Amino acid sequence: MALLTRSSVSNTSKSTDPAADFQKNDSVIFPTGSVFIGGKITDNIGAFTQITIDKYAFNSSTNSYYDQIGADNMDFRYADRFVSPGNDLIVGVSLNNNPSVSDPWNTAPAWMQYVPVPSPTSSSFIDGNAPYPGYASSGNLAGITAYTYWNQTLYGEIGSYHTSKHLFHFMSAGATGSTLKGFNPYWRLAYTKQWGAHYLMLGTSGMVANVYDNTSDPAVTDHYRDVGLDAQYQFLLDPHSVTMQLAYMHERHRYPDSAANQPATYFDAAGNPLANTNAVDTTNILRAKLTYVYEAKYGGSLGFFNRTGSTNTNSNVQTAGYDSTGVLTAASDVASANLSGNPGTRGVTYEAFWTPIQYARIGLQYLLQRRGPMSMAPSQLGVFTRSSERYAHANVQFHVQPLSLDAFGEPLHAFDAFTASVCNLNPASRGSVTLRSADFRDAPAIAPNYLSTDEDRQVAADSLRLARRIVQQPALAGFAPQEYKPGVQYQSDDELARLAGDIATTIFHPAGTTAMGRADDARAVVDSHLRVLDGRGGVVRGLRVVDAGVMPTIPSGNINSPTLMIAEKAARWIAADA
Repeated sequence: MALLTRSSVSNTSKSTDPAADFQKNDSVIFPTGSVFIGGKITDNIGAFTQITIDKYAFNSSTNSYYDQIGADNMDFRYADRFVSPGNDLIVGVSLNNNPSVSDPWNTAPAWMQYVPVPSPTSSSFIDGNAPYPGYASSGNLAGITAYTYWNQTLYGEIGSYHTSKHLFHFMSAGATGSTLKGFNPYWRLAYTKQWGAHYLMLGTSGMVANVYDNTSDPAVTDHYRDVGLDAQYQFLLDPHSVTMQLAYMHERHRYPDSAANQPATYFDAAGNPLANTNAVDTTNILRAKLTYVYEAKYGGSLGFFNRTGSTNTNSNVQTAGYDSTGVLTAASDVASANLSGNPGTRGVTYEAFWTPIQYARIGLQYLLQRRGPMSMAPSQLGVFTRSSERYAHANVQFHVQPLSLDAFGEPLHAFDAFTASVCNLNPASRGSVTLRSADFRDAPAIAPNYLSTDEDRQVAADSLRLARRIVQQPALAGFAPQEYKPGVQYQSDDELARLAGDIATTIFHPAGTTAMGRADDARAVVDSHLRVLDGRGGVVRGLRVVDAGVMPTIPSGNINSPTLMIAEKAARWIAADA
């Protein structure tokens, strides 16, 4: 769930009427707000909805403002995934009220809006700005689309839209105005490619729509044909993120004709016919945006938009046409039919942003619902097995995490991956913890000596080969996994042992730092009753060590239970000595 509000302030240097969009001057107001809710309903069904309140909706017929609340962008969908060797296929069906509302790349018109209040005279139909008051794409539409995504390479979507009424009236944003005639097709195609931290998408989309004119004649319609091209490139390598987006939309708009197939006639304000008016207009919209984000917190963007077309340039034009009986209809302002004004506009936008509480959603999700990333352990899968046939019992443990990073505490990698960590349960290497000096403020000298024996190095090499064999099984072939580290080019025992040392990290369960042993063992710290040895064949009275440090060797598994057993036995000894 997310909340969004927009604040605005209007100021005039002289005592004049306030700006058209606001009722107050010199005051900060919150004209609009939205609530976004999305998530999984079942394993295959999910939903996204946006509820918006507009405090200053304008009614052109009464020339007044009013409060409007209703459904905004909505999407309900069913999806499934089919994986087989060499194939990864996602298929789905979506019921939504806005073409491209759930576009996977956010370059399609529903979200790539660069002008806060785009002019109706220069926006395309698919952009969410049809030519009639109150008619946004997400206001009056309802449609069903089917889509498929194959091998994370080819994406295709096709569907049809109609006016949201009757059963689907709940998908309307409360807007009134013209309605769509029949069913109006929409399509979306895309090609995607990923290599390393680089992502590329090339796509096309479009829609054909017939819209009833604002007259009593249901036969008179505006005809729209929108065709778009878009591209997106991303470089994602923590802590940096660079995104470049480019989109182009071409619209052909044919105006209503009479029943006798005669073109409409256009008049100026004095009622005189205008020559060289266009029965067909075109609009071309080009958008580009470059965004940089650092540490998923600080960022900025630079955008550019350019709109051109053939729309009439006379801003005081009226139109009259013929109804189905051939009778001349009353004149009406062309402004409501997307004819007035020059669509030629261009501009540059700048944006800077800071997201200081980016993890608040994760924390609230856990506190309120006990769900989300904080409700899961990093390792979702564990396996005990043998690294080779030389061992009679399991000597290694796999920890499999649905994530990839250089080290715990570091940012996640920017690609989809899992990590198969292998832990040697019975290491032969021995480290040491010694005092640096007699000063208690000096930290001890710790020398782990990992992989210091031939046996441990062989286990490391064998474990990496074992992980490779598991990933090569048919069950995972459909995902075409690629080894990121250490890399398939390394095959020999020496290479794998060395690279294991380069990428390995410590894990939980430290043990053996105050090992139990005989009095004549130079490495022993405590005796069999956990009493500290004095180095002269005796023990220090009243001093025991009771934790995992007394284990002479680490057990083959987590040390919590063995430590509890040690503590229980030590408690009896301490009580007996009291």
